[in-house]
Amino acid sequence: MTNSTGTQSVRHAPGAESAKPLAPMWIFKAVNPLMRALLRSPLHPMLSGTLMLLTYQGRKSGKWYTNPVGYFDWAEDEVMSFTTGRWWTNLTDGSHVLLRIKGQQVEATPTVIRDHDAVIQTVEEFIKRLGLKKADMLPLGLPADRPPTPAELQQIERGKTFVRFKIVKRNAPFTISPAS
Repeated sequence: MTNSTGTQSVRHAPGAESAKPLAPMWIFKAVNPLMRALLRSPLHPMLSGTLMLLTYQGRKSGKWYTNPVGYFDWAEDEVMSFTTGRWWTNLTDGSHVLLRIKGQQVEATPTVIRDHDAVIQTVEEFIKRLGLKKADMLPLGLPADRPPTPAELQQIERGKTFVRFKIVKRNAPFTISPAS
């Protein structure tokens, strides 16, 4: 379709919204140290409603990592995270991780949800529990104004990952010496 200026414009059919673009990796690498510092500081309330610190051990290197990760309250003693990154690969062995949520240190057991059908079921449950507005925060390309159809859910790109964290211990001390 050509508009009045003679340039081409693309109009998507309803429900054919494209996924939100993700920031380049270099932005995360530049901003993460600041986010870690803020989430550990008394200023954490500015960010800790949507960001937590995740501390885990690298499965190959054995090195400890602490990264800011977006999260959503899921159930009592559970939070859910969505990622298009690769950090989840270090959480597949069932080892406990440390989370810093709203200024509180907790120990949690992660469950990686990667199977395409399980991701679709999680998105459906996400919409039921948290609503369309929160679901629109996920870069999945789903319609923001109505629940997605089964066909639209099937079109979710493979490779999307959720991680559910079950909190097993509150006020968990750092029994490890994680690197930042």
